[in-house]
Amino acid sequence: MLNARNVFGMPAMASSFFNLGSIVAGVLLGYWLDPQFGPRAILGLAIGTLIGGALQLMVQLPVLRRAGYAFSRRFSLARPGGAHDPAPDGAVGDRREHHPGERAGQLSVRLAARRWPDVLADGGVSA
Repeated sequence: MLNARNVFGMPAMASSFFNLGSIVAGVLLGYWLDPQFGPRAILGLAIGTLIGGALQLMVQLPVLRRAGYAFSRRFSLARPGGAHDPAPDGAVGDRREHHPGERAGQLSVRLAARRWPDVLADGGVSA
């Protein structure tokens, strides 16, 4: 979202915050849970990964707010005009507008379907 607003610095650095947070917190928690780094240390590494992900999000939130994005506490999985909503004029079928990501996915599948027969020889991977 920030790249669309020509903000490139923080999105590029955010993955570094994830990596550093995951490694540092994971190793510290892993050592705290099991100083020999046995099976219990895996839990520390897993929690460290969660901490790294939270750190990655937190460093981007101020930049997102400055870029004009607003946040609300409302959360809903329902989509207006989704597959379960009736068509506006009572017509049969799914008449919702497609998200651009869905169109990109469909396009990549179509292009791959055209390209893969040329790339794979007879008796390919599934044979």
